[in-house]
Amino acid sequence: MIDSDPALALPGLPALELRLILPDERPQFDQTLCAEHTLHNANLVGETLRYMAVGADGRWLALFGWSSPALRLRPRGGWLGWSEGQRAARLRLIAQNRRFLIRAERALYPNLASPLLARCTRRLADDWLATHGHTGLVVESFVDPERYEGT
Repeated sequence: MIDSDPALALPGLPALELRLILPDERPQFDQTLCAEHTLHNANLVGETLRYMAVGADGRWLALFGWSSPALRLRPRGGWLGWSEGQRAARLRLIAQNRRFLIRAERALYPNLASPLLARCTRRLADDWLATHGHTGLVVESFVDPERYEGT
């Protein structure tokens, strides 16, 4: 599926495509994450989806890895207010952004992360349903404040 939402067109990236990776792209996707992501691994657990943003020249500008969430997170538990039984029954309705790698030159595309994340989260529920047979209710993402502002 090609995402070409004109509302999120960015100067210098008119032909940006956001799509799920193809099965034969998985080795290169994993190698790229291992080499370039700050965590240096591509491990995703449980139900997963992997996306890439591709420029008009075919260059991979960003990679996303979504997966089943961590079983317990105190901030999430407090925010959702689920009982233990509700947490156990509903945990599969959460998609966690495990990997997000911007490969594009930040000087050329200084605000690329936010519109790409918005684009990806808009289509995530439909793709999750098509792939895993159920949709999601919540997405969560984490930022290392030592490295990024997360704004």
